[in-house]
Amino acid sequence: MRPEVLGRPRRRLPRVVPGGRPGGRQTPETADRRGHHGHHRRRRGCRQRQETSPAGRILILLDSSFFIALADSKDRWHPSALRLRKKLAGPLVMSDLVVAEAVTVLGHRKGGRAARAVYEYIVDNCEIEYLDARTMPEVFQEFLRHDGTLSVADAHSAWLMSSRGIPEILSFDSDFDKVTGVERIR
Repeated sequence: MRPEVLGRPRRRLPRVVPGGRPGGRQTPETADRRGHHGHHRRRRGCRQRQETSPAGRILILLDSSFFIALADSKDRWHPSALRLRKKLAGPLVMSDLVVAEAVTVLGHRKGGRAARAVYEYIVDNCEIEYLDARTMPEVFQEFLRHDGTLSVADAHSAWLMSSRGIPEILSFDSDFDKVTGVERIR
């Protein structure tokens, strides 16, 4: 069950500002452009040159390593994640596989509460792209193109970047350096 159904307040990660306001809150203009939980709706399979938000800002793809480092103060990338969090301004996109990866690792490292806080933040503030039966063959081709050196989750992220024209990924995972045309923010 979702926490709001149980009458508990939602927890948020502070100071990530995808909606343009402190605390990650959406502006009324942003809320009007988004659907339930802030997910943008779009048809699959549409290839675009470089996708931008309605406000004209370039989309940024997020990797699980960013959220893991941000939530785990013992992670070696934690200071970098804190620094980058303050600079996030573009619309944020994630793969559903990356969400699962981040929540799983955080649940193991920090417990269920930390994992739930990150999950709720992601659902409320990021556009989540779901892997489905139509896109799986293309994602698997991306996986094979890298000869299995990328995880399927990373191959899905690389495919999303290619198919949607997203030029940047916020990640501490050096595997993305193998992907042509991807600029890794770290």
